[in-house]
Amino acid sequence: MSKYLVYAPVDYVAGYLRYGHFEAEIEIPDDKLNDEDWIVEAVRRQGDLIIDDWRVEDYGDIEIGEMRKIDDD
Repeated sequence: MSKYLVYAPVDYVAGYLRYGHFEAEIEIPDDKLNDEDWIVEAVRRQGDLIIDDWRVEDYGDIEIGEMRKIDDD
């Protein structure tokens, strides 16, 4: 028996994004250090939105895509 990593996309996913956060490395000029609006806009433009919690209600048909062998017994 062999073990495989299987990539299997679905037609759709329906549910809810509950909450998340941004992560960003930004350069902040000294004169903007206390300007929260400036910092928020910089984070929005340059950051990555990370979804921390979600709930899946439904998903579509599963279609087998790629399969890669990762181990032999």
